[in-house]
Formats: sequence, C-alpha cells, structure tokens
Amino acid sequence: MKEKYSERASVDEAIISHLIVEKERTGLGPSKILRYMRSRGLKPLGSNLKVAQMESWLTGLSRSAPKTDIEAVFCAYAEIVYETAFSKPPTENQLILICDKLRAELRCTLAGRSNSCRRVFLKGRHTPKGLTEYRLQRLAKGEDQTILAAHLEHIRQVASDYSA
Repeated sequence: MKEKYSERASVDEAIISHLIVEKERTGLGPSKILRYMRSRGLKPLGSNLKVAQMESWLTGLSRSAPKTDIEAVFCAYAEIVYETAFSKPPTENQLILICDKLRAELRCTLAGRSNSCRRVFLKGRHTPKGLTEYRLQRLAKGEDQTILAAHLEHIRQVASDYSA
C-alpha cells in the first residue's frame, strides 16, 4: 500500500535556480521534461507529479514537494548531455544536447535539401517514432536544443546510405 505522506523537501531558492538553469540548458520546460521522464521510466512509482506542480516550483509558489519527485526531475535533467559525454552508446529514447558541431552537421545534412528530399529521411519502415518533416525542418534551421538518439542515428544512417 502506498504511503499516505511521503518525505518532503523544501523548495528553496537554490532548488529553484537549479531548475531554471537546467531548463535553460536543455530547453525543456515542465511538460517536456515530464514527458521525457515517462518515456525513460524515470518517474517514481506512485508519484502524482504534474506539470502544474513543477511550474509552481519554478515560480516559487510551492515551498515544499515530495523529495522523490524533485530527485527524479534532477536525474532526468542530468541524463541529458552532449553526445561526446556518453561513455557507452545512448539508448534510442535518450535525449542528446545539440552542440555547435552537431548543429553544423545537421544543417549540412538537412538544410541543403528541399522538402521533397527531406521526405526521403521519413520513408521506410525503420523511421523512428516522432521524426516528422516539421522536426527535420527545425533541425535544419538549428532551432532545437535536443535530439533523440534514435532520430540522430536514423538521420546519419540515411545520409550515409544516400551519399555512398
């Protein structure tokens, strides 16, 4: 049976500023980080963590929260790093921060192509879920700060297949 009251942690200025820094670093606000946590299985069991609760942390309206929820959010943010920081290959639903070098690679691969040529990246049964034409356009323009490892691998694979 679930505990009625979980251990609470204070949401002080240090936690708020850390959350804001992580939000700016990754470009992921409460709704996107919560979706990411669900997809990676990082949301604590029995947690009622909601977007509104996370927003109240950021704005300072909430002064306490379940300790496991705060730790899970920080773990999710900490998992999002640059591609060069991985010691082993990332899993397919791992988010990767886009550094300048990777942004240039994606622009070079995608920006020089028309929309009809970019559709080649979307054809085939091995196209990862969530990789859309709109997503490719945003990557080509350098507008996104993160990319799923599966999307990056697919783009690189298709680009190498067509350049060979």
